[in-house]
Amino acid sequence: MKKYFEYTFNSEVESKLINFYNNSSIRQHSTDQEKKMDIKIKRVETLYNFSSKNKVLDIGCSKGLFLKKIIHKINNGVGIDISKTVIDENNKSNNNNKLSFLLFDGKNIPDVGEIDTIVMLDVLEHAFNPDKLIKSVHQASSDNTKIIIEVPFSGWFSELITKKYHEGHLRYYDPKYLSNKLRDNGFQIENIKTYNSIIFSGFFSKFNILWKIMDFLVNLIPAKLYPYFGEIIVIARKNDR
Repeated sequence: MKKYFEYTFNSEVESKLINFYNNSSIRQHSTDQEKKMDIKIKRVETLYNFSSKNKVLDIGCSKGLFLKKIIHKINNGVGIDISKTVIDENNKSNNNNKLSFLLFDGKNIPDVGEIDTIVMLDVLEHAFNPDKLIKSVHQASSDNTKIIIEVPFSGWFSELITKKYHEGHLRYYDPKYLSNKLRDNGFQIENIKTYNSIIFSGFFSKFNILWKIMDFLVNLIPAKLYPYFGEIIVIARKNDR
């Protein structure tokens, strides 16, 4: 695992990434997005249990896959994203009155009513202004709001085989940097866990038992020594004391 780093960001990069996110056929992070999301939800739920009382805000919801997969467990869900194309398609195909989708500017969270859980999965690494977004999350939170964040980390090998802005990523995190950033912005860390990613995971995800074996083996390696990509999951809450 490398320490936190970020790529150069300017108006040209922003324009390219907006076009990238507005592509309705976009398939980020895996050739099997449903399998990838199932794995992500399972990992999140080792740290946080969703209930029928939860009112969930999913920031950077993309096609709404996360909310669609947990909606039977929660009270209701709102997904927001910067891509007008994606939000329009979500609203057009949505037939669940417990779900809704809204466009937002990537910095200022719109008023979505009462919420108790804010989720940001694979979002901060894409954010054009992550500090403003974190502050906006703080403003939208109450003392009882749970914040669930997942971001990627990168190793020396993954940096050799990928290019700048891989999957639209502007930055990669490490647990210490992320924890300090959240604490500096008024959050208390309740739990944090890292997972190493399987190289060629799109291929291995087709074979359930083989994937489980590979996942077990790569996660025997300490994340700080892992040379490929991985993810950091944090559970936090607002702390103004």
